[in-house]
This record gives sequence, structure tokens and C-alpha cells, in this order.
Amino acid sequence: MRRRRLATRSVMVLAAWLLLAGLADGVTPLAAAARTGSADAAASFSTSGALRGVAATSATNAWAVGFTGSKTLLVHWNGRTWAQVPSPGGALYGVAATSAGNAWAVGSTANSKGLIERWNGRAWTQVPSAAPAGSVFYGVAAVSARSVWVVGATGSGDGPTKTLVLRWNGATWG
Repeated sequence: MRRRRLATRSVMVLAAWLLLAGLADGVTPLAAAARTGSADAAASFSTSGALRGVAATSATNAWAVGFTGSKTLLVHWNGRTWAQVPSPGGALYGVAATSAGNAWAVGSTANSKGLIERWNGRAWTQVPSAAPAGSVFYGVAAVSARSVWVVGATGSGDGPTKTLVLRWNGATWG
């Protein structure tokens, strides 16, 4: 049973990724739907910008993140349609989710500081971190609401780049 659930989840994530790749590459939503075989699902959403990451926990819960201009781009799939969700300025590069009430998105603010946002089932909120100026987060992995890993880099154009790795323990970043 567990293997079947894992296989189903993998197929759903792959299908969502293929759909989003079509949208991110400038393919019309209808053409992207033709790739995945669902015209109704893709035809309901269109936006400008670039999507960089996707995470799904079920056939009715998926998040995609990216940016449009200097504004982050967060979109949610509810099983029927994609809808854009308000978010702060900057860019998002990665997203991870463990349930409908727990998701994380990472990137960089408009003033070049690592950005971490958390979905609690109702709203996205920015989570403070010890990221220095000139940092960016590129990836996130979540095991649960109390175990999250974020990776990125910091450094100016003149100096060496340093790797950033942070772990959320449910209360603080370490």
C-alpha cells in the first residue's frame, strides 16, 4: 500500500511539473494541457513570469513558486484550478510541502536577503532567519512542520560565495 501511494504521489508531482514547465516556458495553458491530457485543468490559469519550483501533497494540493518582475509568484492548485496567492517582493526558487497545512517557499527578497515563507493552511508568512545581506536560498526540503532544511549561498560579486545551510527545528533556525 505504501509503495502504491509513493508511486501515485510521484506521478502526480511529475504531471504537475510537466504542466508547470509548459507554463513557465511560455507555452499557452491549452498547449500545456495537451501535454498532460487535461484541457480543463490548465486552461483556467495564465500568468506572466517564471515558475521555478513545484511541490504537491495530493491531487488537490500543489504549490508552484517563481517570480514576475520584482515580485514573488505563488500559485496554488486545488484539484480544479490554479490561483495566484499574494506574496511579498523578491523571487522564489524552491518549495516543499508535507500537507495541505504545511508548506515552505524560499528565495531572495527584493533587497537581496534570503527569503523564507511558510504556509500554515490559511496564509503565507515570512519567517525570520539569520540570513545575511547578499544571500539567496535556492532549495528547501521538509520532513514535517518541525523539520525543514534550507540551502543557498551568500557573498558579494567581489568576494567568494559561501554556502548556507539552515535547519528549522519547529521553533528556530540553526
